[in-house]
Amino acid sequence: DETYTAQMIPQVAEAIINAHTALVPAKAGWAQVDAHAFTNCRRWIRRSDKMIADPFGQVSVRANMHPGYENPDIVGPSGPTDPELSLLSLVRADDDKPIAMMANFSMHYFGAGPGFSADYYGELAGMIEKSLGSNAVGIVSQGTSGDLHYMDYSRAKDADLTRTKYAAGLADIAIQAGKSITHRSDLSLAMAGAKLPLGRRLPSGERLAWAAPLNAARGDAVPKNKEEVYAEQAEWIHANPKTELVLQAIRLGELAITAIPNEVYGITGLKLKAQSPLTATFNIELANGAEGYIPP
Repeated sequence: DETYTAQMIPQVAEAIINAHTALVPAKAGWAQVDAHAFTNCRRWIRRSDKMIADPFGQVSVRANMHPGYENPDIVGPSGPTDPELSLLSLVRADDDKPIAMMANFSMHYFGAGPGFSADYYGELAGMIEKSLGSNAVGIVSQGTSGDLHYMDYSRAKDADLTRTKYAAGLADIAIQAGKSITHRSDLSLAMAGAKLPLGRRLPSGERLAWAAPLNAARGDAVPKNKEEVYAEQAEWIHANPKTELVLQAIRLGELAITAIPNEVYGITGLKLKAQSPLTATFNIELANGAEGYIPP
């Protein structure tokens, strides 16, 4: 979106300038608390006799996203959740007034209601800001939630659950946990980054032959269904076989923050946390890019 990019870049620059102008000595602290009731695996295993067709017309799908509530054709989720709500808090060094609080949680998006663009992230950030006061900033980042969502498909749908109600429940946990954070000014800082060249999994000749007539019939029109999306992607991936990922790791004392430009599953985030050499770790997905899903 060229129009969006053109207006977004100078606003980012302005935000950096304003932040630099407002720099003050600060103290930082963090907390990680359980919020398992707010995230579930949205990818479920199907019964072997209830497999469904893939976008290419072949009955091959044994696990799929969003199978529906209490579906008798499914047997269980395909992986675990990362239920940790992570908080990073900054306060002024002289009087402990809040500067900012960042929340990180592995749940995709709520996806309903007006004002859809910021989704529950915007509502949760606003609730955190209101609780902090003093013109503090609330920030919410997405954890490793490629296969995670708020729906619990093992139960009946909660018809009363709204995006605002969901955000308010998480906000209550975050605000309460924030009160217990100990802030320090003697934390060391470090950051590392790397660029990782990768080859994409390429479509076969058979897949390209399947895609060709669909793309020819569609012409320049936007894809209107799943088959046309996959056909368009097959040709695009064939023409763009290589990519480069930007990976980052940030350390604040004993807190680690990883940044991954992909959607990864909850189990990937759990493995990163388990293998981290630091006492606390959280992961931000879709950071520095949107390079697609990486399943386990």
